[in-house]
Amino acid sequence: MWIYEKDGYININLKVDAEWRDLWRKTYKAVLPAYHQNKEHWNTVILDGSIPDDVIKIPIQVRYLVTALLIPRVNLPESMPSVEPGNRHRYWRAKASKLSKER
Repeated sequence: MWIYEKDGYININLKVDAEWRDLWRKTYKAVLPAYHQNKEHWNTVILDGSIPDDVIKIPIQVRYLVTALLIPRVNLPESMPSVEPGNRHRYWRAKASKLSKER
């Protein structure tokens, strides 16, 4: 994630999976291909008030969960089931999909 100011607005560059990248760009005018980053994997979200805060939090939470599992020293919650290292991405994609549907 990268946060910066441009044209009077705070912008956040968020790394997203390909299936979500295009949906976000089509749904919100304030979501663009990432400024100064790989446009295939990153979106720029312009915080102009047109996207509800709880919607913006979803990709941030998803990326945090994915990253937390990639760093071995992170203490995982006890409620998290045992997940084999090779299957962690599947677990968190399913968890992220469930989270976005609940919103």
